[in-house]
Amino acid sequence: NIEREEEHQEITCNGSDTDDEDTNDTQEEQGVTVTTTTDPRNLHLSRAEVIPRYNDLLQKVRKVVKLFKRSPTKYDMYLQKYVKEDTGKELSLDLDSLMAMIERFHKLKVCIYKALIDIGSDTKFSDLDWLKIKDLIDSL
Repeated sequence: NIEREEEHQEITCNGSDTDDEDTNDTQEEQGVTVTTTTDPRNLHLSRAEVIPRYNDLLQKVRKVVKLFKRSPTKYDMYLQKYVKEDTGKELSLDLDSLMAMIERFHKLKVCIYKALIDIGSDTKFSDLDWLKIKDLIDSL
């Protein structure tokens, strides 16, 4: 989900790397590469996608967003019905940006919960899942 991948370069950080010009730091911990950047061209890049404790949850969120995005019937008859009741207007789920997706998903959590029950989905979000989503939003 990295846009402008050609502009993003990972630079392996070792003990002797003291170049103040670098705008990227890469650290490897437990086999996971985490890249942080101060390069303004890359601030839109999602660092959360490399955090293992969020991967399963993000996949579950994406699955539900795709479920509603790909089915106009489920989207209009179930989800938007609750969104309109709750907010008074239509709000769509966003799949383009990780941050926008999880913020909107969290904002519509009650509507999503009701719609998932209505369509008989076996996908459920626990209170812990919602806390992790909120934690992820706060950390981005």
